[in-house]
Amino acid sequence: MPNTESTFTDRHARGLSLHTAISAFDPPFSPSNQALAADAFLKLLNACEASNTQVSAASSAYTAKVDVRTDLGKASKQRAARVLAQVKSNANWKAHLEPVARHVAKLTNLRVSRPKAPAEGEGEESEAKKRRNQGELGHAEMAQHLRNIASALADIPGYTVPAEDLTVAAIQALAVSYSTLNEEMTTLEANLARQRTERRALYESEIGLKESMKAIKNAVKAQYGTTSPQYLEARAIRV
Repeated sequence: MPNTESTFTDRHARGLSLHTAISAFDPPFSPSNQALAADAFLKLLNACEASNTQVSAASSAYTAKVDVRTDLGKASKQRAARVLAQVKSNANWKAHLEPVARHVAKLTNLRVSRPKAPAEGEGEESEAKKRRNQGELGHAEMAQHLRNIASALADIPGYTVPAEDLTVAAIQALAVSYSTLNEEMTTLEANLARQRTERRALYESEIGLKESMKAIKNAVKAQYGTTSPQYLEARAIRV
């Protein structure tokens, strides 16, 4: 069964149950490997909990930035349509209309899908990753189209407009904002992937939560015996 956010939370909770159990054993639980002792195991559990929190925060940051960029994309298309209307409104700019209209059309006709946050265990060759990469190319095109529109406007002699958000400088700034968001999205995705890799190590490595819980159960079995209430309690807690 693939890991999900709830899976990691549940596994941590089961680890806490095992810690509660071994902490209350009488006589005290005393494994030969002190890395399995209650205090050491609690440190591992705390690290797992902190990692869950970090992954959740990284995922939320990614999703929030997706929302920001989605809104900017909509605003960019609306702004581009207004730019085109502005150029069309002035007969003196008719000779310069074609390049503006062409770049505006490319921008407004571009359809870029909303990316989903990378899933746990998602590989570089997964379809979701490929779709997200394709989407990022589309967003890069959005920024380039904005730059092209600004360049086309700059070529219009006497292009001055009453709306400050339709000036060449404003469209250039919009393009910069879009490019910056694209870079931030790449950074946020990489950070989320790193946080998840570090969490998997805490849960799945040879000294991670899964193997530690197995080892603790064996240590309880060795110390208290196969039919002891301590071992029966520990054994009942799923890894």
